[in-house]
Amino acid sequence: MKKEYLSLPDFTPEIMGGKSKAAQGICSWVINTVKYWEVIQDVEPKRKALKESLELLESATIKLNEVETKVAELTAKLNKLISEYDTAMAEKDAALAEAKRYAIRLDLA
Repeated sequence: MKKEYLSLPDFTPEIMGGKSKAAQGICSWVINTVKYWEVIQDVEPKRKALKESLELLESATIKLNEVETKVAELTAKLNKLISEYDTAMAEKDAALAEAKRYAIRLDLA
């Protein structure tokens, strides 16, 4: 459905072209300017929303990077503690085995 601009049904490039080529050009320019204005009215809020969304995304990405760094640090600490725990448990098991051997030797003596 063709939109009639400026509420003038006779304001079309075809009708204006019958009057003069200059009027046809001006008519086309006016219609295209109004179409452009309508598009801008629709697009501008979307541009603003996009800008706000990108800023929100950027701040969320910064927070995510901070959290990932903290998680990496804590994971490294956890791995170190697990390693120390495993070493301590191995030493404990070795000490218990040695105590058992000495207990057996003591019973035999």
